[in-house]
Amino acid sequence: MVAYADWDPLSRKVRLEAAVVERKYRGYATFFFLDTDDESNASLLRWLDPGFLPEVAVLDMEGNIYQRFPGFVDSPSIEQSVLDALP
Repeated sequence: MVAYADWDPLSRKVRLEAAVVERKYRGYATFFFLDTDDESNASLLRWLDPGFLPEVAVLDMEGNIYQRFPGFVDSPSIEQSVLDALP
């Protein structure tokens, strides 16, 4: 899950980093991009409760948060976390 604010330059960078991983693992992992300004994301954002924007949260197969990355994170770090969370 990627919580971001579209108006925030750092959020846009992290969103692009996550998109690289999403394209590579499409079909193996599901990615959710949650714009904090979009009210349709409100319930998921309440559940995720990002402490900082942007924030990437990698979930395991049971839907538990495996790892959080508040602030900037690069695509290799996201990719490694996704691989570690897969069975």
